[in-house]
Amino acid sequence: MSLLYSLEYYGLAACPLNAMFDKAKETATRPLIGLPDYEVPVMYIAVGHFAEESTVCRSARFSAERITTVIK
Repeated sequence: MSLLYSLEYYGLAACPLNAMFDKAKETATRPLIGLPDYEVPVMYIAVGHFAEESTVCRSARFSAERITTVIK
């Protein structure tokens, strides 16, 4: 998280990407990025410049009253 925050501090956009590879994809990726056998890819971080405008996903949230039950 500190790396992501520091990239943003310097004006760079960053997006963590989960590296949930199956064995075949992991094996094919290793030589491309020079990853030794004793390391396991967990995440990639895409880094670039912010667009002038962008859309952001937002999850709908239920109100506290809808998800809370008070038992007396």
